[in-house]
Amino acid sequence: MALLHIEGFEVADGVTTYLSRKLVAGSNANEWVTGRFGGKAMRVEYPRGFGWSVNNEQTLIIGFALSFETLEYNWPFLTLGDGATEQVSLRFGLNGDLQIVRDGTVLAVADNVITRSAWHYIELKVKIHNTIGTVEIHVDGVEVANETSLDTQMSANASVNVVIFWPARFETDSLYDDIYIANASGSYNNDFLGDVRIVATQPDADGSNTDFTLFPGAGEDHYENVDDGSSVDDDTTYIQSATTSHEDRFTYIDLVDVGDVLGVQIFTDAKESAGAETLITTVRTYTTDHDDTPQAVTASYLIYSRIMDVEPENTIPWTSTIFNQSMFGVKVG
Repeated sequence: MALLHIEGFEVADGVTTYLSRKLVAGSNANEWVTGRFGGKAMRVEYPRGFGWSVNNEQTLIIGFALSFETLEYNWPFLTLGDGATEQVSLRFGLNGDLQIVRDGTVLAVADNVITRSAWHYIELKVKIHNTIGTVEIHVDGVEVANETSLDTQMSANASVNVVIFWPARFETDSLYDDIYIANASGSYNNDFLGDVRIVATQPDADGSNTDFTLFPGAGEDHYENVDDGSSVDDDTTYIQSATTSHEDRFTYIDLVDVGDVLGVQIFTDAKESAGAETLITTVRTYTTDHDDTPQAVTASYLIYSRIMDVEPENTIPWTSTIFNQSMFGVKVG
């Protein structure tokens, strides 16, 4: 796979609840605000930040939309770390410059590319290495910096395992939206994706399987207990099963006028109560079921995700037509 994380905050509930359930590294942020295309964006104010853990990646590609009112010169707003050791950071210089920095040493500069009070889409590609590290920056789809033969490594490991976003200035706030994190593996989504927009949809009808039990079970369809969107009601309505291979599938509200579909991510808000079940996220494209690796489920609600760069039946890029004809669901492992 190449896509590691996708986040548009469209299905986000309360800030603390949503971030903690997604196991976000450094999860501490202010509030949701209106996103750059409607929907939601994250407002972050120092000393708060948010980010994700990744699996010791040597090369990362990160894209995100950023808007801010005031910036702080030499203030890092994106840090890439190996545990507690910062490998490199992205910060602002003078006059809207972007700089990649390792331990105070500027490795790459993009001049006069950012303006305040406007959304910009920033993409960063970094390879961690003591001598052959690389850095490339794109802003709004245009390459603005590209440097090679760099020392981008501060720790003993040529890798990154945590990515954290910060505000653009001390004691002020910044807005983030439409974030992706990818690595360089595989044949798809292994380089710059360009200015992406992340949209969300939710179940709108029962699919081909309805094995789970409804709670409270007052005659509703199964999808009605899991179509909460950004208003998760936890134990008020849900579906449940402790029987291995039990499965519920759903159709989803159609994607309309979305252009190229670079990937699909499924969120499942779940907990276990019987002690030993695992969660399988299942997808039916055409006439075939495609299950992911079972995930252990905790006794408290967490958001479990599955990301697919390609449609799993034919391993080709997703389209809105394929998505709209597919079913997505959950299975007991």
